[in-house]
Amino acid sequence: MFEELKARLGKLLKIDESKILKKILSGISLQNKIIYLNTTKQLYEQGEDSLGRSLETIGGGYSPYTIEIKNRKGQPTDRVTLKDSGDFYQSFDVINESSYIEIIAIYIKNGKDINKEWGGHVIGLQKENLQIIIDEIRVEYIQEVKKVMGIN
Repeated sequence: MFEELKARLGKLLKIDESKILKKILSGISLQNKIIYLNTTKQLYEQGEDSLGRSLETIGGGYSPYTIEIKNRKGQPTDRVTLKDSGDFYQSFDVINESSYIEIIAIYIKNGKDINKEWGGHVIGLQKENLQIIIDEIRVEYIQEVKKVMGIN
């Protein structure tokens, strides 16, 4: 009985937390979810930046000409989404470091960086979306530790 406990404690002490975290943060599914939450949920569906501010209040609403174009494309006009061709959304990526991740997106339109032009907080997750990611990482981390420990 004590030998089994001793063996499990030995495994627990050998757990490399940074290695597990790096593995989780490298997951394409997690990275895609982060980008989805930033682009689709926050920008497109809500028209908000990472601080929860309406993009319209930051940079103004759409011009009548833009509304006409967006209507033809079937895109919403009741909020600013920063999606026209989709190029800006396609520029989003997740950089994985050993203990953190960073969302990046570089898109210059008409000589201006869209993120900076719209207040500098377009890229990033709102608190509730960040919590979704934290919860997912927590679940995956526990599963990885259980694997190392030999616990089902």
